[in-house]
Amino acid sequence: MSHSSNDKGKKVEAACPGFSNRFNWFLNEAGYRDINQGRLTEFAEDMEMSLSGARKWVVEDNPPKGSRLIEVCGKVIEKKMPTKYNPKRVACWLEYGDEFVPNPFKSGKSIANDHAIMGSIYVLVHKMAKKLDINIYEIQSTIMDSVYTKIMDDVVENKLAEPDSRLISSLLVLANKESVRKKQGQ
Repeated sequence: MSHSSNDKGKKVEAACPGFSNRFNWFLNEAGYRDINQGRLTEFAEDMEMSLSGARKWVVEDNPPKGSRLIEVCGKVIEKKMPTKYNPKRVACWLEYGDEFVPNPFKSGKSIANDHAIMGSIYVLVHKMAKKLDINIYEIQSTIMDSVYTKIMDDVVENKLAEPDSRLISSLLVLANKESVRKKQGQ
């Protein structure tokens, strides 16, 4: 188990080894002051929390519990970052590290990049629908949202340069069938 020191020199068990290093990287990207120049105070004030709570995250490898980490990432991104990163992706990287989740700041994955990818997905979906003679405008929007999400997740998770046309084709066929089934059930 990894250890870190607190102000009084006591050893504190690290709940999530490496978390504070990644969290400080995130705070650097967000433009927070250096750790020795008032980072804890600035961060605690922004998050309306105690210094001891901020210290757990910034120094002691002890991340917030549950969905709190996603909330914190969202607040930091909203308040401090000109590029809007996905808070869930950032939170996953903070918690699990590079071994499981690519560093969103190194890879440059941002919502702006996601929109560019999404644009190409949109075009490919429409071309494939036309090829399959499927009118996607007749498919319920929630079903189409799910199709786009699955394709985007596949691109991101598998680090693809472009979406897999076989996946697009199969998702469209399934979406069309589901939409027809729902319309008949109404």
